[in-house]
Amino acid sequence: MAFFIGEDLLDLDPVDVLTRMDRRALLKMGRTVDLHARNSFHQADLIVECKNRDDGSTEYLAVAASYTADQRDSDQALYNANLLAQCTGAPAHAVVSSVQKTPAVQDLIDSGELHWYRLTNEDLQPD
Repeated sequence: MAFFIGEDLLDLDPVDVLTRMDRRALLKMGRTVDLHARNSFHQADLIVECKNRDDGSTEYLAVAASYTADQRDSDQALYNANLLAQCTGAPAHAVVSSVQKTPAVQDLIDSGELHWYRLTNEDLQPD
């Protein structure tokens, strides 16, 4: 599922889902990050490294996933995308992935600040 998000939303080719160790290495590339921010980033639902199909450059997705995307989810995705961009110098896109979303999240999607990847109830079932 993680690999479909970049392809379906932004026409990006997914390369890898980053582990906690990968995330630690990314943070070391950038500015000094306080402990709270570091912990928040390490606990992100999903960070995906992608390649831009036009020029092959690296881009990232910072994904917050929940049944109903709300302000907490959008804040987390936006914060992590901003942190990724600052630490890597590469574009990073904030994404919420959910079955439903609140009106406040819809406003952020409409403004272009946030992307939404729709999940179905079937997506939430174990394989």
